[in-house]
Amino acid sequence: MKKTLTIVTLASAMLLAGCSSKEATVQKGSGEQQTTQSSEAPKTNVGGIGDTVTVDKISYTVDKVELTDQRNEYTDKDLGGTPKYVVKVSYTVKNGDDKDRTLLDTIDMYDPADKKLNRYALYDNVLSTIDAGKNASSTYYVATNDLGKFEMNFKPNMLGNDKAKFAFEVKE
Repeated sequence: MKKTLTIVTLASAMLLAGCSSKEATVQKGSGEQQTTQSSEAPKTNVGGIGDTVTVDKISYTVDKVELTDQRNEYTDKDLGGTPKYVVKVSYTVKNGDDKDRTLLDTIDMYDPADKKLNRYALYDNVLSTIDAGKNASSTYYVATNDLGKFEMNFKPNMLGNDKAKFAFEVKE
């Protein structure tokens, strides 16, 4: 019974996601705002550190990006050695919806060579639900051997195509 209910729920969500028009907003740290709306193509809006990108009533702000000396010996073992750098991204998520949201976030991060990076397990707290009108802060870590321009994407709904995209440079 639960399996059938889950399948029906997922199918309904996909149908609803396909029928709705999407609006995405980038709020620049300077106060400048850009809004786009369409029911055809997925929206991708690019922000930087301090900017807020809103997709499907969920707002993401990358607050701070820094290198950390913290390491996880067990993760390093899985990687085959200690990474040269660990990048820590602190971000805030705000639920602009009038109902509680389960964040089925998919977070992807890419290095300067456009290689997808895996999450590096350190004291991060992955958000799963957020109450209506509330916000929460979290962190995301990745291991890399290169510095430069990185890209980070948040998809608030793993069934949808819209994403909040951030681009920033990481230096020593």
